[in-house]
Amino acid sequence: MRSQRNKLYYILLLIPFILLTISCGDKESGNEYESKLANLDDSIGSKSPVARSMAYDLMREAKDSTSYYEAAIRLAKYYILSPTQDSANIWIKRTEQFAANPNNSRKRAMLAYAYNIEAGRMHFFHKDTDKSIDLYHQAYDLLMQSDEKDQAPNICANLGDAYNFKNQLPDAAGWYRRALFISDSLKLPEKDNVTLYMGLAMIYQQLGDDKRALQLYQQTDKSFNDMPVSMQAYFLNNYGCYYYYLKDYKNSLKQYRRMYNHLVKNKMTDNFDMYLCELNLADIYLNLGDLNKAEDYINKVEPFWKKTGDATAQYYCQSIRLGIATKRGDTNAASNIINQDKTDEKTILFSMRQIRNKYLRQYYEQRGDWHAAYENLKSDNAENDSLEHNRMNMRATDIVTQYTQDTLQLHNSLRIEHKEAEITTARLWLVVAIASAVVLLMAVIVLILRSRRRKLRLQMQVMQLRLESARNRISPHFVFNVLNNRIVEADNKEADELFDLSKLIRANLDMAGNMTVSLADELDFVDKYVRVEKSLLADDDFTYKVDIDDGIDPKKAMGPSMFIQILVENAFVHAFMGRKGHKVLTISVHRHDKITHVSVLDNGPGFDMRSARNRRRTGLNVIRQTIAVINEQNSKHIQFSLHNKVNDDGTVAGCEATIDIPDGIKYPS
Repeated sequence: MRSQRNKLYYILLLIPFILLTISCGDKESGNEYESKLANLDDSIGSKSPVARSMAYDLMREAKDSTSYYEAAIRLAKYYILSPTQDSANIWIKRTEQFAANPNNSRKRAMLAYAYNIEAGRMHFFHKDTDKSIDLYHQAYDLLMQSDEKDQAPNICANLGDAYNFKNQLPDAAGWYRRALFISDSLKLPEKDNVTLYMGLAMIYQQLGDDKRALQLYQQTDKSFNDMPVSMQAYFLNNYGCYYYYLKDYKNSLKQYRRMYNHLVKNKMTDNFDMYLCELNLADIYLNLGDLNKAEDYINKVEPFWKKTGDATAQYYCQSIRLGIATKRGDTNAASNIINQDKTDEKTILFSMRQIRNKYLRQYYEQRGDWHAAYENLKSDNAENDSLEHNRMNMRATDIVTQYTQDTLQLHNSLRIEHKEAEITTARLWLVVAIASAVVLLMAVIVLILRSRRRKLRLQMQVMQLRLESARNRISPHFVFNVLNNRIVEADNKEADELFDLSKLIRANLDMAGNMTVSLADELDFVDKYVRVEKSLLADDDFTYKVDIDDGIDPKKAMGPSMFIQILVENAFVHAFMGRKGHKVLTISVHRHDKITHVSVLDNGPGFDMRSARNRRRTGLNVIRQTIAVINEQNSKHIQFSLHNKVNDDGTVAGCEATIDIPDGIKYPS
């Protein structure tokens, strides 16, 4: 499920520290003090070992209290980024007290800087996200009332990260767009937007658009050398997390090794970034099967996380230890880890609990406790389904919000053009030219708006179909019938059935979120489904056949996901369930005239449109609606037909459903 990939997801493995890059004195000036202040900002951003002494020197040289606290709050920032974070609290509080009544631009910028640092510290160690968001808002408002508005995009980015952590994706995306808008309005250097694109990549991954997220990460990577050292580490951590949640552990390892070497090169081996990197490396090596390296890294970093008091990080450490013990088959060690961990899981991110639950299920399987494994999986799936539903709604909201913003921008463009036309009425030929330009622009805008509305409507339909498909692929009668088998005296067969069912549900949830799937994956899922479903038949007299033309490569042939499964499920429900005698189910795939023909044939009583039961077939409605959405974007159309097969004497011999897919069909993203 997508939430396993991006709660981080896209919630990240551990929320990285939001870099505090606001500068309330970094500007071109002949003033010697301002020049030193700018140099101090650069030193802190690059984590220079002399930054601390530079801050104290500036505090001693300050000629007034305002200058003193401008240097002092930067000293707080230095401590936040060092192993002794607690030392920052003193200077944050003193600065906030000094600037409590900001009556000039410098004090407002200084207080904004302090609020930003305090908010970042709370977010950094998962203390109080709501409070950190409130402080970021206060910092933003203060900054917009100061002469340092060019630093506002950084506050907007921090707000975007905080809302992303809370899974409020439309708000997160909105603040990142605001950051880009402010940057563009102030004509800030293009390189300053690099990290904003990285933030949007995180949002797109949360929304399930992995392709767009990867494009933004790759775009950011091209400007890697333009970023500050700390932001480079932050970027590499997020990039590694992107591949981790795709379960591409080799590429994830590649990015974390880049991060590790980068930190070593810049002599940043004893700070938060390195401990976060090594914690992630422990999990990567665990998933790659190198248990010794995983254990070495976890032994190295766990004392640091205990010292910081970060409950989420400590929980993650114990999860990795559980995974190591489980993969080694040491159930005693695994039991000790489980029993000794007293963490209140209600306070832990679901993405962290998913990682723990993955290793817990392995532990239960090793002990033969299939019931506990199933209950754990069922609980994960229930929360996954809820999160997927929320994510669908959030993505729809984000699309509508973006559409509204674009429409307002277009309306503003029209008003500006109209105003210009009124101003230039002095010459008739110019008036005519401008009027013609406005008419042409309006026509183009109307066409753009119509095209955008049509595209958005299709996207909304696709998301609704995906959600409906995810909720209805495994019908309730099927799940309940299999689970009722457990009421009978438990034996090995029951355990096998339960395990098959768990795998089937997982495969169903993974496939339901995709619009397309390969024929090989679809048939593999159908095979799992048939293996479980046939145990519910009245007798064992059942034959299942799959016939694929030699010229067809199932791994390359693509089609809409779940279509074949829906038709097979209908065959079991309407043709076989409750019937005795020989039952035959045949799936045939062949090609003719650049068209792939897929048919599902049963030897049941046939399809009767007069039956109310048949008129309410949800699965067939999903197929028809999905085909309608796909066909609207293609000149060639997918065809679906359902008809009864008859014997020579006119009696019904079964029901055949056929899907014809022309080559070159383009599917909605």
